[in-house]
This record gives sequence, C-alpha cells and structure tokens, in this order.
Amino acid sequence: SQAESGSLVSRDHFRTLQYFEEIERNAQGQPVISAEVVLIVSAPRRDGSGEANTLIRGITPRGMELRPQVALVQGRWFTPGQREVTVSRRLAARFDGFEVGGTIKAGPDRLTVVGHFDGAGSAFDSEAWMDADEARSIFDREQYSSILLRPRDPAAAQELRRRIEADKRLSLRAESEVEYY
Repeated sequence: SQAESGSLVSRDHFRTLQYFEEIERNAQGQPVISAEVVLIVSAPRRDGSGEANTLIRGITPRGMELRPQVALVQGRWFTPGQREVTVSRRLAARFDGFEVGGTIKAGPDRLTVVGHFDGAGSAFDSEAWMDADEARSIFDREQYSSILLRPRDPAAAQELRRRIEADKRLSLRAESEVEYY
C-alpha cells in the first residue's frame, strides 16, 4: 500500500523477518525490529470545536529503540498487554482526555493515558503510542500495518531490501523511513 494505514503485514511476516541476520541486535541480543499497527480515532478538541481524527500507533517492544529522538516528558510509558497509551505532548494540548490520567475512546474500549512524550519536532509529535497487540485486539485486526527495523549497516540495508522484495513468501515492499516520509 502507498499509505501505512492501508498496508497489511501478517504476524508470520514479522516472525520471519526478525530472524534475518542483516537486522541490528541491541545489547540484549534482540533484533531491533517493531511490528506496528496504525489506527485512527476521533477525539474531542480541547477548544470545544468538535472532534478530529488522530493517530494511535501500536508498537512492539523495540519500537521505542527505533525512535531515539522521542523522549518521555511526563508520567510513564504504556505497559504492554494493558489498555494504556502514551501520547505526544502536542496532542495532549489539542485534545480533551489526553492529559495523564485521562481516557481516550478507542473502538469499543477506553485507553488510559499514562504519560506524555516529545517527538522532537518529528511526525511522532502527532501520534499516541500503545502496545501493538492490544491495538490489534481492540480493533479486531489480524494484521499489522508495517514493520520498522534497523539494519546493521548500509550494506546490510541494501541486502535486506533485496532479500525482502525477492522473498515470495513475504510479498512486501521495503523502503527507508526517510523515503517513505
């Protein structure tokens, strides 16, 4: 898909990709890769002028490692497996219920806001983050929207791109985050 919100990546794709040797490993030896799901929810504006759509990104545990420019500025990060969300400070200023301790309606459920982050002027300043599998559960989705990963080095990035696009089991397109945005 041309848009992350319309893209479909299976859990099998994620399980396969995380073992590719071209992916960087962190200090604990874990591959630096995150399966993610992008959801749109409608939230009430603080100024009382109605509702607007906002983006919730479900991330798996390495998702924060892949975004070192994002810093927690209040509260705490969400706990995986819980109906919790950490929102950007910019969103918290714009939407009702996005304050720490507030709640956000997400499908049939409510998410508790447990913290605020600063995205350092990046696109992440327009997002709220939660556990990817909780996000899939709330919205009854079998698939993820995308997979973000860090290659070991530039040569590994080129090989990873070739390998992903050549693997008939995957049927995925690989591109750098900079190219995508």
